[in-house]
Amino acid sequence: MWIVIVLFIILVVNSLLRDVNLNVEIIKMSLSDTPEIRLENIRFERDMFGSQWKITIPSLEKRKETIRISSIDVYREFSNGDIWEIRGINGEYVESSEIAMFNEVSGSMLMDDRVYDFYAPSVLWEKSGDLVVFLKGIVINGEFSSISADKAKVEAGNLITIEGGEIIWNFISYDTRI
Repeated sequence: MWIVIVLFIILVVNSLLRDVNLNVEIIKMSLSDTPEIRLENIRFERDMFGSQWKITIPSLEKRKETIRISSIDVYREFSNGDIWEIRGINGEYVESSEIAMFNEVSGSMLMDDRVYDFYAPSVLWEKSGDLVVFLKGIVINGEFSSISADKAKVEAGNLITIEGGEIIWNFISYDTRI
């Protein structure tokens, strides 16, 4: 289950960065001599991977090679009724290094009538290695279990490495810790 949640976070970050990068590339081609760009109240709505996505960015600002996002809200509704919501306080993408950093990423997922909440203080994404790093850890809480990691990373969407932390399963008021 936790692998699904981490992979979902990676998918959302990749999708958001592709959308933002695509829009910036279009703007760069049409306004190549403009050094700074500011967009407000950006909203994407589309069907992608068999689900409805809604992404809201109140403010996006591009200065030279850096794109700053004031905050971001992602809503994803699956055809089976599952709902995932993700919020990030702010973020930054550097075009030359193709690295993005998002801060205070949190959200909830309703899957099979169970709610999972998660929080990561700082998430880094590197396009060249398809690498996502939870620099200051991640915490995921569910009805019967929780996981916290001091540091976690996902490489190329497949290899998940967790450093430090704990996994707790709660079976009828009995905690099992790893």
